[in-house]
Amino acid sequence: MDTGALDRSLSDDELAIAARSDRRAFELLYFRYLDRVYRYAFSKAADPTMAEELTSSIFLDALEGLNRYKPRGTFAAWLFTIARCRCADYHRNSAPLPLIVESLPAHERHPEEENDHQALFLQLEKILKTLPKEELDLLRLRYAADLSHAEIGRIIGKSESATKMAMSRLIRRLRGLWEVENE
Repeated sequence: MDTGALDRSLSDDELAIAARSDRRAFELLYFRYLDRVYRYAFSKAADPTMAEELTSSIFLDALEGLNRYKPRGTFAAWLFTIARCRCADYHRNSAPLPLIVESLPAHERHPEEENDHQALFLQLEKILKTLPKEELDLLRLRYAADLSHAEIGRIIGKSESATKMAMSRLIRRLRGLWEVENE
């Protein structure tokens, strides 16, 4: 592959292979995944500075591990497996579990809506704190990292359909908990 003129339309696998000898290819992967990795890291750390540090270390680990990557159309799953491990290391040595919803992109709100938003946020926080870590991680991978069910399945070692079913059950349970909380 001629990496002199890298094409942005190349697949993740093609870029990962090229990145072994051309750092410009890795730069394209970096910018392709930067926001998603940062949101995932922020959902774990809830501190912008720490999320930036985690994001940097995740990409550094990925860059250093490119020779071990096996191109099978699973670059996102491979990258977020690194992210999960790096974030787990962070949590073994740090403070409480942050919220998933804080990592989601902010939407513009009118000032009068802010109080309502805060109340809803606190209710959601209360519900999320009752979930096991595995379920919180499913939510982070799906909504903060914006991964597909297939990619999440590769990360957690389940089939796409099993992952989709687990997410469906979790969302249904969250809706039930939300309704109970708001009765």
